[in-house]
Amino acid sequence: MTYTLLPTVIFGVLGSVTLCLAGYALFLFLRLRKQSLMRKQEAEDLLVLTAEREAHARRSIKLLCDALLKNDISDTEAAMRVAYLSQQISLSDDEKQHLEAFHQLSKATAHIPILGDWQGLSRSEQRSFKQERVKIEAEFHAFIHASAAHLSD
Repeated sequence: MTYTLLPTVIFGVLGSVTLCLAGYALFLFLRLRKQSLMRKQEAEDLLVLTAEREAHARRSIKLLCDALLKNDISDTEAAMRVAYLSQQISLSDDEKQHLEAFHQLSKATAHIPILGDWQGLSRSEQRSFKQERVKIEAEFHAFIHASAAHLSD
């Protein structure tokens, strides 16, 4: 090999290495761009899902308030359900104020057994808890129904 070919070989090798590195850089760029687009799409999907869940929770709260005003469900049941659903939505100050009565009643009656636990109680225990629940509901009745009327509009 002569010394005149040496610079050509060196430049050829360097050019090949540069070309390989450029190709790898392009591959990484395209991969990052794809990941970025996927993350952006996932973020948009999450926003849509969050909006759908919030709309569903708001409809459910309205239906529960309507049922409460028609005396289809007890104040305590409405309070427990509405308090839970209200945690799933972004609330305005006005909504927070009207939902506060539901949260307070829910907290005041949280110790009373429900569903399977209720079935496990004796008749006298059930009667005692029911009397307690009715007494607590009477304290909150006006506030709960006023809030329900406002929220069902």
